[in-house]
Amino acid sequence: MDNEKRIRIGFIGAGKAGVSLGAYFCSKGMEISGYLSRSMNSAVSAAGITSSNAFTDLSDLVASSDMIIVSTPDGVIGKIWEDLRKCDIRDRIICHLSGALSSDIFDGIEAKGSYGYSVHPMFAFSGRDGNFEDVEKACFTIEGSKDKLDEVRDLFRCMGNRTFVIDKNQKHLYHASNVMVSNLVTALLSIGTDAFERCGVSREESLGALLPLIKGNIENIAKKGFPGSLTGPAERNDTDTIMKHLDVLEEEERLIYSLLTKRLSELSKSKHPGRDNSELLELLEK
Repeated sequence: MDNEKRIRIGFIGAGKAGVSLGAYFCSKGMEISGYLSRSMNSAVSAAGITSSNAFTDLSDLVASSDMIIVSTPDGVIGKIWEDLRKCDIRDRIICHLSGALSSDIFDGIEAKGSYGYSVHPMFAFSGRDGNFEDVEKACFTIEGSKDKLDEVRDLFRCMGNRTFVIDKNQKHLYHASNVMVSNLVTALLSIGTDAFERCGVSREESLGALLPLIKGNIENIAKKGFPGSLTGPAERNDTDTIMKHLDVLEEEERLIYSLLTKRLSELSKSKHPGRDNSELLELLEK
């Protein structure tokens, strides 16, 4: 790849991530060659947003791109690679955006004279309208061939994004960490909202009332860290209150509440090192 010229980036897949990243790259002065998608309408829409081309042929996208980003669902990436390896992809950087899959899915890429990477944006993309608000704050986790690793990393650094390089063998653990703090938090918030609803408050009103509490907690964690942001009965070692909570919760809720309260109690030990929380832990074990 000629480093004297501006890198041309092509996307396979015109979903939320592909369109949002393409628009974001454009805003930073990057050149988007265009999009290839299962839906021509989607490719045309994405091309319009990024002032690029809508491709109908994979080899044309490859010929027009220095970097190819596969922004499709995980289950399609292997098939896309089988099609890509039939093209002349020499000197191309090929990335996918999966958090769960490693660069190993590009099996045999070295023999093709190209370079494979997993580049995962730690960000929840909300639509395919080209809105890239807050993407600049996102971290990108990268793993893959050492040959162009610095080049790929610098691409995101020059746009102002933080990057992390991880071992591909830790990819599942890394993805699990992302799921726990995003998708599973959504489930937990839904459970808490359901419990509030059973007090006779509508779901819309419940969520509206809880949101300031949710946002405030996240802001406190950002400012003070986990132990420093602790409040509530677990932080106070208030066994009586926690017992009353367990009495009114449904079976699955009790299990979730107990497991998370145990973790909170462990966190509070660093804040109150001399405190005896054995009674609380015994209650939670039951």
